[in-house]
Amino acid sequence: MQIGMAVRPKLELAGNYWDEMGNGTEPRVHTVMFQNALDEVGATDDFIRENLSVDAMVCGNLSAMLALRKPLIFRAVGSFAVTEFLFPRRCAQLLEAWRRNALSVEGIEYHREHIGIDARHASGFFKNVIIPLVEERPEVAPEIYWGALARLNSSQRYLESTLQTLTYGSAR
Repeated sequence: MQIGMAVRPKLELAGNYWDEMGNGTEPRVHTVMFQNALDEVGATDDFIRENLSVDAMVCGNLSAMLALRKPLIFRAVGSFAVTEFLFPRRCAQLLEAWRRNALSVEGIEYHREHIGIDARHASGFFKNVIIPLVEERPEVAPEIYWGALARLNSSQRYLESTLQTLTYGSAR
């Protein structure tokens, strides 16, 4: 999303990416940390493939499509801002369940780290990306809003279908 952005938004996005890259430390790269969480709960590639819901794919594909299609860049900004805003609360709830089930401290590190990091990123997205973009180009506000709503809607559908599956054993 950084391509073509002004310096202030670009720096915020770069900081977000640098955190995702573990600030240059391989064991802290978020894909490595997330894999540790998956390993802790025994979520193999086969398990994930067999249990991946359509709603989960929609969330992931929405993010990828918005980030990879330059004409949709402002929608991506709205979507990713909402992602950063929502994730800390989800991580805090997961952390409670993780502790309740006596799982390892190492396995939950990805989620524990995102409680603080993503709260900072959400604030930074609004302050250093969205506000400067809208101040400079007010006409992009509806696109940012669209992206935020798309993410909220896809997340709601995903969480509702997950709850349905966990409660009744099958999605609606």
